[in-house]
Amino acid sequence: MASNPVFAGSLHFFNLGDLLQLIGANGATGVLYIRSVYAKEPGLVYIVKGNPINALCDSRSGLDALLSLFGWVDGEFEFVDEAVTASKVITKNRMEIVLDGFRMLDDGKIPKLGPVSRQAAGPNGKAERVVIRGPLIDYMDVVDEEEFENGKEIMIEKAHGSWIWVIMEGMVDIFKETQEGKVKIITLADGSFLGSIQSFSLDGNIRGSTAIAVGKVHLGVLDSRRLAAEFSSFPQEFKNFFFSMDRRLREISGRALDYYLKKNIRKSFGSDEKPVIMQGETDAGLYAIAEGEAFVVRKTDFGDILLARLKKGDIFGSIPFINLGHEPHYASILPVTKIVETIPIDPESLQKQYDRLSTTFRNFLVNLSTCVSATTSVACEFFKNAIQGK
Repeated sequence: MASNPVFAGSLHFFNLGDLLQLIGANGATGVLYIRSVYAKEPGLVYIVKGNPINALCDSRSGLDALLSLFGWVDGEFEFVDEAVTASKVITKNRMEIVLDGFRMLDDGKIPKLGPVSRQAAGPNGKAERVVIRGPLIDYMDVVDEEEFENGKEIMIEKAHGSWIWVIMEGMVDIFKETQEGKVKIITLADGSFLGSIQSFSLDGNIRGSTAIAVGKVHLGVLDSRRLAAEFSSFPQEFKNFFFSMDRRLREISGRALDYYLKKNIRKSFGSDEKPVIMQGETDAGLYAIAEGEAFVVRKTDFGDILLARLKKGDIFGSIPFINLGHEPHYASILPVTKIVETIPIDPESLQKQYDRLSTTFRNFLVNLSTCVSATTSVACEFFKNAIQGK
C-alpha cells in the first residue's frame, strides 16, 4: 500500500460507492488504492477535487476499470493525498457511476472478486439499497437534535415547513405521493440534508417530497437565523443559482414519478430550432435564461429522456464547482419556445462566490447536486422500464 494515507480501512465497512461519495463530497484530490488478496495488483482510482478522472484495474483503464472495481467486495483501501498526474478520461458524474456500478453488480454484469459480503447482497439476493451520503457535517450550525423511529414521517409532501435538517446518523427514504400510494425515489444518509433552499425565499417553502425514517434516525436542526442571514448577503445572481438548482431537483423528481407511472413519455424531441447546448459538447459556457424556456434532454439507446424544463431565471451550462450529470456531457439544452434569450454568466465570478460560502452552504450545494444526479439515474431507469413494458 501507499505510505501516509489520509484514511484507510476494510471494504467490509466502506464499499467503493461509499468511498467515492465520501471523498467526492469533501472535494479531495489524491489516489484511492484498493487491494484484494484475489488480485495481483491493486486497483487505482485517480480523483481530482472529488471527481474520479481515471482508474486502473488489471489491463483496464478509465471508466471500464472503475466500474470493474465495484466487483472487489472483499479487501482493503487507502486514500492518499497526493498530486494526480493521470489524464482525465472519465467525465461521468460520480453519483451516476456509483448507481451504475451497483446496478451492474446486481445484474451480474460486473464479476465479483472475493467471497460474497454483506455489501454485495441483501436478504433477497439483491444488492443492498444505494444511499446518498453527504459531506462531513459542520456541527457549528446544528442548534438542536431530533430522533425519529423507524417508519415515522419526517416531512410530508405539500406541507409547509421552513426548517432544514442534516442527517447525523441513519437513513431516510424520499418518496413522491400518488393516488396509488408512495413511490420511493432515493435514500439519504449521514451528511445529507432534508429541506429546501426555498426556506429562505419570500414565499416560504412547500415540501416537495415525503421523508420517512429507515430504522432510528438522528437529525440535526440547522441554525435557520444564521443561514438566512448568510443567504441574504449573497449577490442576487448567486441566490438565483441556488433557487435554479433547487427547481431542477424538483423537476427531475417529478419526471421520475411520471415515468414510473408511464405518463408523459416522449421518445424524441425533434425541433427546427438549434440546440442551445448539444450533449457531449466540451466548450459549453454558463448562462441564465432571460426569456423563453428550454428542455434538458438526455439522449440514450432507449430514447430521448426529458429531465427538466428550464424557465426564466434558470441557470444552465458548465458549472465549475459541481457536476449535475446533465449538460453538457450527458444532456442537451433544447429550446421549447422559438426564442430563448440568455445572459452569459462568468464562471470565475460564480466560483469566487462559492469559495466564500460557509461549510454548511457549500455542503448543501454538493449534496443538492448529488441528489440531482441520483434522481436522474432513477428517472432514466423508470423511463427504460416504461418503454420496455416492465
